[in-house]
Amino acid sequence: MTAPPRVAVCAITYKRPIGLRRLLEGLNALTFRAAEPVLRCIVVDNDPEGSARATVEAIRAEFRWGLEFAVEPRRGIPFARNAALRTAMPDAEWIAFIDDDEQPRPDWLDELLRVAAEYEADVVTGPVEPRFESAAPDWVVQGAFFARAVRPSGRRLDRSATNNVVFRAEILKGMRPWFDERMVLTGGSDIRFFRLMHRRGHRIVWADDAIVYEWVPSSRTTAKWIYQRAFRCGTTTSLTEHVLRPAVQSVPLILALAAYKLLKGAVFLVPATCFRGRAGVVKYIRLMCYGAGMLNGLVGRTYEEYRTTHGT
Repeated sequence: MTAPPRVAVCAITYKRPIGLRRLLEGLNALTFRAAEPVLRCIVVDNDPEGSARATVEAIRAEFRWGLEFAVEPRRGIPFARNAALRTAMPDAEWIAFIDDDEQPRPDWLDELLRVAAEYEADVVTGPVEPRFESAAPDWVVQGAFFARAVRPSGRRLDRSATNNVVFRAEILKGMRPWFDERMVLTGGSDIRFFRLMHRRGHRIVWADDAIVYEWVPSSRTTAKWIYQRAFRCGTTTSLTEHVLRPAVQSVPLILALAAYKLLKGAVFLVPATCFRGRAGVVKYIRLMCYGAGMLNGLVGRTYEEYRTTHGT
């Protein structure tokens, strides 16, 4: 008889008590069609004062799985992610990540593991569906700025994020660094991490029914935030290409992609203004912001998006 897999579900948090409580309640409600895994949930608080401890302790008595808490006092997403990996590694066969502003559907982890087995995958990632904390502006909905990706399960990918993912713990062996600790508040260390995994030959696939819900605060449903996020993503994409490829390859690629996005955005902006309203305008300005971010990264500059925390 095959032993149930040992799985560590990791979440890093920073001053989001309501979101963390919602996440832990969602993890507590996980269901499995076959044998339950041996499950541990690991919360790493990136607040040096350990403010999330009270939220964790408030649910501990009713929590069905193992629940561990640690503090990573160095401010920065990759520091906290690496602390979670260090906690998980001694025992886990699979490691999952989910964010502290999300809540999984009850079959989320079961579906990730099922797809991993079916497609012999090393990494499985799935969709994130938005839940707006207050009514989103019409142009945000029309422009589908927070719409989830839809792909057939089993589709091969070359990257993932840490907002909905599970991967084999063994693929971490011999991999250093894990999450790049130079990317302290820039974001993007997860994309770089999984891009490097892909380059090492590990299979990343999509699980379209492994759904998590992300609560989107009103502070993110603004054109300013959408532009800033695009600029940051362009910057970190550019910086990651420098890591993955020699400069003779990465520089021409970045220049070509940046020029394409800037040119396309500029060409379609005026027609969008006339015929597609604000959603169209934001779409093409966002595209140009992404291109500008790529040029920003090309010259080695960063943008610290996560110096500001959104949500509760």
